[in-house]
Amino acid sequence: MRGAAILLAGVLAAAVLGAGGYTALWFSGASEAKARITAWADGVRTAGYDVEIGDIAVSGFPGPAELKITGLDIGLPSAKLPWVWRADTVLVAATDNRLELRLAAEHVLTVSVGGQDRTYRMAARRFQVDVGADGDGNPLLQFDIRGMFVDRGASGRLTVDRAEVFVNVAPGPGLLPDDSRILLSLANLVLPEHRRGPLGDTISVLRTELRLDGDIDNLDLATALPDWRNRDGRLVLGESRVSWGTLEMDTRGGSLALDDDLKPTGGFSGIITGYEITIDAFQAAGRFTAEDMANIRAMMSFIRQQGRMGGGIGLPVSIREGRVRVGDAVLGTVPRLLPTD
Repeated sequence: MRGAAILLAGVLAAAVLGAGGYTALWFSGASEAKARITAWADGVRTAGYDVEIGDIAVSGFPGPAELKITGLDIGLPSAKLPWVWRADTVLVAATDNRLELRLAAEHVLTVSVGGQDRTYRMAARRFQVDVGADGDGNPLLQFDIRGMFVDRGASGRLTVDRAEVFVNVAPGPGLLPDDSRILLSLANLVLPEHRRGPLGDTISVLRTELRLDGDIDNLDLATALPDWRNRDGRLVLGESRVSWGTLEMDTRGGSLALDDDLKPTGGFSGIITGYEITIDAFQAAGRFTAEDMANIRAMMSFIRQQGRMGGGIGLPVSIREGRVRVGDAVLGTVPRLLPTD
């Protein structure tokens, strides 16, 4: 799939940029762009994916051509966890050696779990993907998403005001090769399942830098992720920041892997402000036992005696067996990365 995306970027950029300002060349380039879309789809099919393309229209004369694809389906029905993604409208344009993709309407992801389809409907005020290259010629993908919602059926509607994702694809085999870098930034992510939780349902800030240790082969994730885990794959964490309700945390270092149940596991160091207020909120919600509170009070007393309460305190954060611990306090749980029957 990665190779197909790079091919699409290259051939469309060449077709559109070669159109120039002349009528005959513009129409020739537009026609060639359609042919290259078809060639790209054939390449994706060869890699084992299903691709269906509806109507392709070309506009933009006399300037750079813009392609409008009405109805695009990409799927992997042969996967252990079969899926298909459909976009109603995809707009494609190329300028200055850069490919721009925009999703202009609703798109739907359907995953088959235990023979039953689960459907996730998505739309955004802005959903743009820029495909280019870094200074060494390696693929660089930039996602700019604003005002997005995801309807998750019984799990409710997830929303995010803005999501920015930068993926610097390293050279090497697989969908996402070893040493690829990811920068993720989210603003006002709303998770309705946490509405009655101690921290509330809105993560106002989530920023993290990640480096992939071990390549992920393909989008048959029910097979690719266990394989990555079994090869000691992990995400190496750079600087990160989380602001969720009363909790403010900056992290440095650490890593995350997957356990036998495909839940995140690992640890890192956190600098936390608002810790006492957060502990009070969890206690009020009945999340801590008497033993938990005794351990927390002893730790807080020691920190006060050391004079280290101002400006945040450093605590280890660990994720084990699906539980997130900050110091001695269990602040929450993490789910499996993939759905189960």
